[in-house]
Amino acid sequence: MRKRMAILAAGALLCAGGLAIAQDAPVTASANNVTVDGSRTTLSGNAVVVVNGVTVRADRIVINGRDVSLEGNVRMTLPPGPAPRIAAPVPVVVPLPYRVETPKIDTPIPPPWQPPARKAR
Repeated sequence: MRKRMAILAAGALLCAGGLAIAQDAPVTASANNVTVDGSRTTLSGNAVVVVNGVTVRADRIVINGRDVSLEGNVRMTLPPGPAPRIAAPVPVVVPLPYRVETPKIDTPIPPPWQPPARKAR
């Protein structure tokens, strides 16, 4: 009975965590000039967008529905906290096949070229 309750509690906790992740992140935007045309929003002049603690600064930001286009100088700042770890791929070392030494055969060295002998007179 306790195992079943523990499994149900763990499942409910995982479902609640999944629902919390699925919610939209808070978004704030600011700029010197904002233009709205239907579903297209253009922020220009020191445009700053903050999404879930991540700050994106650009000269111009165009938001069209769920598509975002950044133009000009773009800079992204991560929220404070521990530095993200970038996992480098582990190099794969392929063993080389054993080298088989071939026996070296000393061939005789031919004599250097000499001009033909002159006929005696």
